[in-house]
Amino acid sequence: LWHCTYDVASGDCLFWSNAAGGTLLSGPAAVSRTDGETDVFAIGLDNQVYHQHLGTGWGGWNLVDGQGHFPSIEVSPPMPVVSPPAAVARGGSQLDLFRRGPDNTLWWCTSSDGLTWDAWQNLGGMLSADPGAISLGEGRMQVYALGFDGALWYRTYDTSWGAWQRLETPEGVSGDAFPVLTSPGTDQVVVYLAGTENRIWSIRHDGSAWGGWSSITMEGGNLGFGLGAATTQGDTHLFAQMVDGSITHINGSEWENLPGPNTPIYFDTGIETAP
Repeated sequence: LWHCTYDVASGDCLFWSNAAGGTLLSGPAAVSRTDGETDVFAIGLDNQVYHQHLGTGWGGWNLVDGQGHFPSIEVSPPMPVVSPPAAVARGGSQLDLFRRGPDNTLWWCTSSDGLTWDAWQNLGGMLSADPGAISLGEGRMQVYALGFDGALWYRTYDTSWGAWQRLETPEGVSGDAFPVLTSPGTDQVVVYLAGTENRIWSIRHDGSAWGGWSSITMEGGNLGFGLGAATTQGDTHLFAQMVDGSITHINGSEWENLPGPNTPIYFDTGIETAP
């Protein structure tokens, strides 16, 4: 796992480090329960979820037991493309994880302290791609995934799970895209989905109703597997990994390569090639 602190003021990654270690099959999912601390989750080579905590320094990797729901997969070149689990910090010390199971249903696991985890629960659905999830604050959250009908399906948790709801998606959304989510305000959600022809599609719920779909086009290269988003100080920052391994970023109207010293270069295989 490589980690970089992104400085909003300068737009730079201050320093890349692999002090967290690990041997990962997926990319990471990261959430923060409190200022200055980060919880990171990723899939290991045994197809199980592992958890790292960053406070004053990195702790060790700890297994989140899959309890037999996620069997091992063959790991040999070319490396399989595996999405990270979707992670949510929905208040206090609470953490939640979501994965698509081998039966294409949605599975959920929760922890009240980040140390011990409840049994995985099946939330149903029939997913064509891996899920994304977002905290709405005050213990509320939503989880999204594409279905085999091409639509975007989601469920809302507010003391208990609501029914699945459906959103039509535009032509051009990739069938294996996993939703990337931000919450720019109370009860607001923005959903990003990778599409064909280097396009990224988005739709926003303003707290009362959904708007329409819009898209932006990647420039300067071809979109790879990685896509991420974060909202800070009222601004949304969108990050993408290109097929050549570089990371690019947009906050406004123009894409820029992510600058910073000691930036490692990655390939889709997950092999780091920087000196």
